[in-house]
Amino acid sequence: MLGAMDNRVSEEGMKVSCTHFQCSAGAFSYLRDHFSHNFSVDMSHQILNLNINLMLGQAQECLLEKSMLDNRKSFLVARISAQVVDYYKEACRALENSETASMLGKIQKDWKKLVQMKIYYFASIAHLHMGKQAEEQQKYGERLAYLQSSLDKLTEAIKLAKVGRSNT
Repeated sequence: MLGAMDNRVSEEGMKVSCTHFQCSAGAFSYLRDHFSHNFSVDMSHQILNLNINLMLGQAQECLLEKSMLDNRKSFLVARISAQVVDYYKEACRALENSETASMLGKIQKDWKKLVQMKIYYFASIAHLHMGKQAEEQQKYGERLAYLQSSLDKLTEAIKLAKVGRSNT
């Protein structure tokens, strides 16, 4: 909650938010590795893995925002975006697990749509910046392919966002 409540408009706010998300991931990792999973549904291995990857994804989002704000090189922004995607793909795998689905019940589908939307959105950002890097290297065909892929992924993210809104 602290990471989500932080004001990420300033550089300091982004750093604090990133730290909160990373610490949260660390706490979930500690619980997963050191405590019995029989206490409650929230302590299951799958749910803790889901939470770890969601927290790491959000921490990486903060780093991405700062990198974009600082006008970092396109390749670096693309790599950070790809790391966000990787964390959210791991979270999505945890959500697709039948054990997790039965534990979360109805909200599992909503969480899955949200995470999938984030995967498409951040993949779009990664491909946009790979396209910018290709342009810097004067590889215009590659640039066009990345930009088209970026647009396709953004379109998918928008579709998922609209589906999510119409269900609420």
